[in-house]
Amino acid sequence: MSNPLEDLREEEIFARIRFWPDTIYFIVDLCPAAARDTGRCFAIPLVLCVLSYLRCLATGAFQLTVGDTVNLSHPTVSRVCRQVGQVLSALADRYICFPSGDRVRQVKQQFGAMAGFPNVVGVIDCTHLTIKKPSANPEDYIGRKGVPTINVQAVLRRKLNCSQERACMNIRNCITLHNLGIDRRDIDTVDPIDPNDNTHYHGVDVGDNIDGRAAREYVIRMYFER
Repeated sequence: MSNPLEDLREEEIFARIRFWPDTIYFIVDLCPAAARDTGRCFAIPLVLCVLSYLRCLATGAFQLTVGDTVNLSHPTVSRVCRQVGQVLSALADRYICFPSGDRVRQVKQQFGAMAGFPNVVGVIDCTHLTIKKPSANPEDYIGRKGVPTINVQAVLRRKLNCSQERACMNIRNCITLHNLGIDRRDIDTVDPIDPNDNTHYHGVDVGDNIDGRAAREYVIRMYFER
């Protein structure tokens, strides 16, 4: 079995997994329950199990493709991804939560520096993620375009080729890992927007006392009309 953490440079690891090696080992330490004693002489190392799952999430690649890169069979990759995914899913409440206390003030300051809205805590939008047609009650998942989807408040890019239960788990884990990456500074922050630069506002007159409606209009034009 090959171990990318030993075979690749740090930059190559980050390009493929979206995390630096120290954070990957941190995630491994969070997932001891994913280790499975098969009773065989050549048990799969936990770090390889975590790497396989992170690789699937980071690239959207088929499990068979991921297995080929680490010399694991497709059924094995499917099993370890399910195990690691279930463990990470149990950690969601630790990393997905509405800010409170001093954190609210910090978020407002960061959002104000980025977009010029000092009283905004967050912005949400919904998108439909295409999934594999569920075997049970498939009509409940058909979106307006006639294909099965899950409506979430996120951006994810390709079809999730798995059951709806595992799709929801993977979506939740992507958000968990995204927030974990922010905490550990693996994820770059967005460059601040100069509120005095009118070129960013696309003709929206926000004025000195911007209200929620103008703020929403600005965000829509700034980020979703390109």
